Amino acid sequence: MAAQHHGMAAQHQGDEPASDGLGRKATGAEAKVEEWVGKWRAGMVKVAADVLGDIDAAEDIAQEAFMKALHIARSDPAAVFALWNPRAWLVKLTRILASGVLRTKRRRHRLRRENADEIRKKLFPDRYAGKEEESRVERVLETAERVLTNRQLEVFRLAWTGMEEVEIAHELKLSRVTVRRHQTDAIRRLQEHIVSGGR
Repeated sequence: MAAQHHGMAAQHQGDEPASDGLGRKATGAEAKVEEWVGKWRAGMVKVAADVLGDIDAAEDIAQEAFMKALHIARSDPAAVFALWNPRAWLVKLTRILASGVLRTKRRRHRLRRENADEIRKKLFPDRYAGKEEESRVERVLETAERVLTNRQLEVFRLAWTGMEEVEIAHELKLSRVTVRRHQTDAIRRLQEHIVSGGR
C-alpha cells in the first residue's frame, strides 16, 4: 500500500486547490473521494466481481478500496489531487484487493480439502476407490450420528467438511483446545466402532 501511495503522489495533475491549512485541504480531498464513490462505485463493484465471481464479496472489496482512498485523503491530501487518472488507480487498487481475497479463498479451499482428506485417512487407512469408498463414507456418517455425543458430532461434521480448528471454534464458540479434544475423541470412537465391526 505504501508503494501505491507513493505512486499516487508521483502523478501530478496541475495545481492543487488553494488552501489555508491542512484541515481545509484534507476536507477537499475527502470530498473528492466522496465524488469518486458517487461516480465509480458501481464500476468498482463490477471490476471486483469480474475477479471474484461473487457480487456480495465484490461489494465489500469496492467499499474497502474507497475506504483506503479516504484514508489517503486524510493522511496525505496532496496525493489525491496529484492523481492524473484517479479512476485507473481505483481500478488497479480494486483488482489488487480482489485478487488478494481470491488467493485467500483458494488457499482456504485447499486447506479444507487437505483437512478433510486427513480425517478420511485416519478413518480409512486402506483407501478404497469409487463407489465402495463412497459407501463407507456414508456408513461412517450414519455411525457418527449414533455413537458420538452431540458436541462431538457437531465438531466432527464441521471437520469432515475440511474446516480448520480455529474456524470450528469460532463457529461453535468453543476454544481450539476443546475443539481438538472433541475431534480427537470423535475419531477415536469411530475408529473403535469400525474396528469392532459395529458392535
